[in-house]
Order: sequence, then C-alpha cells, then structure tokens
Amino acid sequence: MHYLKTILFIVITGITQTGWAQAGKASAGEVTSLEWDILGDLIVTYAVGKSGKSLEVNCTAFNKNNKPVGGGFSYTRGGVARVRIEVPLKFKNTDEVSVSCTP
Repeated sequence: MHYLKTILFIVITGITQTGWAQAGKASAGEVTSLEWDILGDLIVTYAVGKSGKSLEVNCTAFNKNNKPVGGGFSYTRGGVARVRIEVPLKFKNTDEVSVSCTP
C-alpha cells in the first residue's frame, strides 16, 4: 500500500509541475505599432498573440530621460490591445517618447 501511495504522489507531482511550467511560458507580448491620432494622443498597438480571454494591457510613455510622461490601459480583443496615451503638449507628434507595456 505504501508503494502505491508513493507512485501516485510522484505521478500527481509530475502532472502538476508540467502544468505550472506551461503557465510560465506565456508570451509577454510586444508593441507592434506607435501612431499619433488627430488629437495628438499616442495610440499603441500591443499584441499578445492568440488569446481566448480578454487581458488588461497597461502602457507607459517615457521621455528621452526615461521619465514617465503618460499612461493608459485597454483590453485585448483577438490577442491585440490598442491603448490611447495622452502625453504633455511638448511631446505630441514627436519621436521623443518611448513606450513600455505589460499584459
């Protein structure tokens, strides 16, 4: 009986560890497009790949000194989120901002 419990424990542990390892392999995603809209807001396209559920994506815009100057969030649809970020007037329609996003 003890031998059977040991084998069962090893099998269950192996299955659980495989599930945790698969969950840790989820793609973080990538910024695929930055564009300015007619109002001067930065529109960030962030792709996380195929997803069967809606994920919240948070994006932050940084100036050339790596200081945050704006942020926004949106939810994925079809594995892609479009996030609108309002930035200060002096950064609108320039290439002086970079963006970082996290799902």
